[in-house]
Amino acid sequence: MEAQEPLILIVEDHPATAEALTHLLKGLYQVAHVGTGNGALLFCKRKTVSAVILDLGLPDIPGTVVIQRLRAATVTQPILVITAEHSEEIAITALQQGADAVLTKPLRKEVILAQLQALVRRTNQNSQENVQSTLLHHEGILFDDLRSAISVGGRWVSLRPREFAIVQYLARVDRVVSRQEILSQLPPTMQGSQAQTVTVHVKRARDRFQQELGRPLVISARGAGYYFDPHPRAVTHVYER
Repeated sequence: MEAQEPLILIVEDHPATAEALTHLLKGLYQVAHVGTGNGALLFCKRKTVSAVILDLGLPDIPGTVVIQRLRAATVTQPILVITAEHSEEIAITALQQGADAVLTKPLRKEVILAQLQALVRRTNQNSQENVQSTLLHHEGILFDDLRSAISVGGRWVSLRPREFAIVQYLARVDRVVSRQEILSQLPPTMQGSQAQTVTVHVKRARDRFQQELGRPLVISARGAGYYFDPHPRAVTHVYER
């Protein structure tokens, strides 16, 4: 029995752009299209998608609100944002809300296809566990559940179990996560502490990474929470002319 092709949801209100994206992806993926933010939320509630291509300028609700609501509904699949705004501030806001990448219109088909394939491939890798319970979340990053240790570029860093669980969750969802959400996602045996205590555990993990690797890996998003970034960069978006 052949494996089913990944399902990509295109959220775009401009028919010409939606048609062009659908034509580009057909044959590689299953493709669905909706023209509104509310349509996207309803679709993702009913079906499991492999990735979402989301235009920020929707007619009913802002694309950033769609991202926020999808993440709040525990939709963890990649969200690739497309926007006509050549603004780093808008790109950063989308990424902080939970987008995985931002591309600026006009879109080159080679760029959007390569970016989408990379996101889907990374998600497939992140969902697989080997027989030793070691999880691959990012290229060169290994998580070993048995040892509560993380390997970065071949260098292992050991953490306390609660610190390891927090960092592993941040890497798995790959977005900014609040302290309260981190607390709620810890295994039952590790719960019972207050959200403020999460700050302490994150600080210990950051200090350990800084000591061993020279960078903290867990980044603080002021007023929002934390996110995991093993390869720090200024802005993870692509501008096209």
